[in-house]
Amino acid sequence: MPAQTLGTRKTFAPKGTRQQHGVRVEAHLINGSAAVLRERMVSGGASMTEITAERLQRWPRDIIAWAKDCVIWRSPDGKQGPIRFYPEQEQTLREATRRDVDGRFVYKTIVFSYPKRDGKTLQAALIVAWRTCTMTDQRSVVLANSREQARSVLFDMVRRIFERSPILRELAQIQHNRIAVPALDNEVVCLPANEATVQGYAVTGVAAVDELHAAQDTGPFEMLASQ
Repeated sequence: MPAQTLGTRKTFAPKGTRQQHGVRVEAHLINGSAAVLRERMVSGGASMTEITAERLQRWPRDIIAWAKDCVIWRSPDGKQGPIRFYPEQEQTLREATRRDVDGRFVYKTIVFSYPKRDGKTLQAALIVAWRTCTMTDQRSVVLANSREQARSVLFDMVRRIFERSPILRELAQIQHNRIAVPALDNEVVCLPANEATVQGYAVTGVAAVDELHAAQDTGPFEMLASQ
């Protein structure tokens, strides 16, 4: 079975974690985003009475806690509701987002390589959305495979995570190729895979690509990932 540079890969390059953990992040989340949640949220993965300061503080530290509170997803039987994980998926996502004692991400590059329809794109999208919702100063890029068009299955899934969640869509400004969370000064953009487009774009969050083997040119991703 090919690894990520081949058929079934998602690659991430988490970047600098300056002031992305600890008190500053929690203060931003609670004083900024939580004010919006308490005022405007109607329903979602967790009810408003369940979204306590303690739970908000867990979100930057635990991607699974954040996903279970916020993400609404369609199960294989067609029912839509709070996302559920297999134990192996929880273990994989927690390991992929693990940090050291100083709060820095342990892994610079994350590769998901499974058979088809085993959730590779969803896990990649969850990491992008989680960092956009729970940290500050995150400039993330999802790179398309086309040199001309900014279209990506991975970015579409990130957008659906925001659109389906009553919690997250109230925090975000959602456009065709851009998602912004102004309260945390974060954004995710989808860009075509050409060096002229990505040149000069500073990634402080995640650089992600879906099916890198199919890209017409891997140079733009390498340029982003090397920052």
